[in-house]
Amino acid sequence: MKKQTLVSSVEPFDLLLVGGMVVTGEGIRRADVGVRGEIIAAVEADLPREAAPENGVVDVTGKYVFPGVIDVHVHPVYLDSVEDCSRVAAYGGTTTLLHFAYARTGDSLVQKVGEMLEDGVAHSRLDFGLHGGMFEAPKQVPEIPRVMEMGVRTFKFFLTYLKQGWYTDDYQLIKGMDMLAERGGMAMVHCENGGGIDYLEDKYSRGLTVRPNTSTSLVRLRWRRRRLSGPSVWPRWWTVRCTSPTTPPHACYGISARPGRRDGGCLPKPAPSI
Repeated sequence: MKKQTLVSSVEPFDLLLVGGMVVTGEGIRRADVGVRGEIIAAVEADLPREAAPENGVVDVTGKYVFPGVIDVHVHPVYLDSVEDCSRVAAYGGTTTLLHFAYARTGDSLVQKVGEMLEDGVAHSRLDFGLHGGMFEAPKQVPEIPRVMEMGVRTFKFFLTYLKQGWYTDDYQLIKGMDMLAERGGMAMVHCENGGGIDYLEDKYSRGLTVRPNTSTSLVRLRWRRRRLSGPSVWPRWWTVRCTSPTTPPHACYGISARPGRRDGGCLPKPAPSI
């Protein structure tokens, strides 16, 4: 009788996952998950199986049920396309991707963001968002307000790649941060001393034997410390580069950085070594 009362009071689900260990921000617990349309409608213990069609009940006993993963650091500009990235990510349980729309030397940031937005809408198999990435700051920083009107809120600045001409100097960095602070955006800073790294690479390429990455890591750390105590006009910002000598670059997307504080401080967090 109690079960019949419960069934009659539950609006039908399209999909019901039963018997799993559900992972949420509050911990892990045994619960069922009821899905209605594209919405998770209920996460409760012992939801009635009769509340979903027979072919909509999936027994996940002995398995963990995770929320969809949000990957905040994706580069569909090298060997993969937006579509390929989204398809591969879906197999791993990722449901939302944040791609970098890079404007390289001579490019318009507005144009590159627009092109990737169109590509994503047409081909992405997952939800997605964009970061703006700037390789020619004097040309592209002034475009930040227009790009924010297109829905992009986060922008990446490079303090490395001096030889390639992709380095953002302090003038353009502070100018960009000032724009973002006024508009509620976020700066993402690839924190390395570009000139220092280039010099050390040239020096050690002549055949000197040194501990790999020791000096470059110290240079990166020094620059990060420099950026910790900046003007109050700075927006929230992330450091997005791993400094551990044994961590392949970008091997741990999304956990190599944390949102900074609005009081001008920052909370850099290197990814764990592999």
